[in-house]
Amino acid sequence: LKHPLPFMPVKLSDSINTSDHEFLPTITPDGNTLIYGKKINGQEDFYISHKTPNSTWGLGRPLASLNSEFNEASQSISADGSFFVFTILIL
Repeated sequence: LKHPLPFMPVKLSDSINTSDHEFLPTITPDGNTLIYGKKINGQEDFYISHKTPNSTWGLGRPLASLNSEFNEASQSISADGSFFVFTILIL
């Protein structure tokens, strides 16, 4: 707090930054895939976007292979890209 750094958030794209509640983006080590959380109607799920040939982010789509009726969030990808760790909140 004594030595703040400048911070200028930049919108990734209209495909990612929507009016929905999106949070905690994680980029894969190769920089080509973005996984983030999205909360819609109280349901938290993972969404995935891929970098396009012109280096913008494509439309985020649900990561169906991991999403469930529970809330998935707080993901992390290992530095070598071989592990994906996340939490599930079961109510």
